[in-house]
Amino acid sequence: MVLCAVNFTACDDDDDENNANSSINPQKVFVNGMPKQVSDMKITQDASGLVSKIETDDAVAIFKYPTTVTTRAGLPNQLVIVELTEDTGGEYEETFIFKMEIGDNGFIKHCDETEEDGDLETWDFTYTAEGNLLSMKRSEGGNETTTITYQDGDIIKTSTVSADEPEVSSIYTIDYTSDAAVNTPIENKGCLMFYDKTLGIDMDEMWFAYYAGLLGKATKHLPLKLTYESDSYEDITNFAWTLNANGFPTLLSIQSEHSSTNNNISIIW
Repeated sequence: MVLCAVNFTACDDDDDENNANSSINPQKVFVNGMPKQVSDMKITQDASGLVSKIETDDAVAIFKYPTTVTTRAGLPNQLVIVELTEDTGGEYEETFIFKMEIGDNGFIKHCDETEEDGDLETWDFTYTAEGNLLSMKRSEGGNETTTITYQDGDIIKTSTVSADEPEVSSIYTIDYTSDAAVNTPIENKGCLMFYDKTLGIDMDEMWFAYYAGLLGKATKHLPLKLTYESDSYEDITNFAWTLNANGFPTLLSIQSEHSSTNNNISIIW
């Protein structure tokens, strides 16, 4: 109390900064503007800039932004509620309800996910001081934890292990240059993140969260190679990016060494 009284102005400024950081703001993630569409994913924003809906050919996520609520610990916090409906094939649809607690950095720190049959799954996230996703723990998969390693603002390694099988882990390494074609890392000007496809991070039903600005900030550069290694198996996936005149990616081409099929993702700005 004495320190705050002596440094009243500094304490007040810090409070203002924390309050500002706690507000959800996709523009804090997509610093050069948000894409209008990624593959079949269309993003709708409301008048304030918050993402209100994300649609794909077989899914739709609807976002609701209540004000301050009481969290599990009995503390006031922001909560985002998302209703995700996915077409599981034929005439069947499945609906998930996500109750997302938002941390002081404006990103999800905990989420309770209620499934169609009433089962509850939980998610917990941590971030670096810069706002990059650092770890993800989910109850599914036997309390599965993914740990992310950074170097100079880029993810260079991801490791996933289940509490039920701690002796088995999935490890991926990520490269941002290519000896054959790219000697200088490509700036991630569009702030794109494809966690599952390019970084070895299984987001599953949480696929929409990053594009709502709720899952941390992007890497500095675009990944060019993803390598999975185990005791008896290695799989390498290469990525090629097509950029427009302004340096924004318009196409991601994905090629696995164990597959002759290319998987392309288009991006519209």
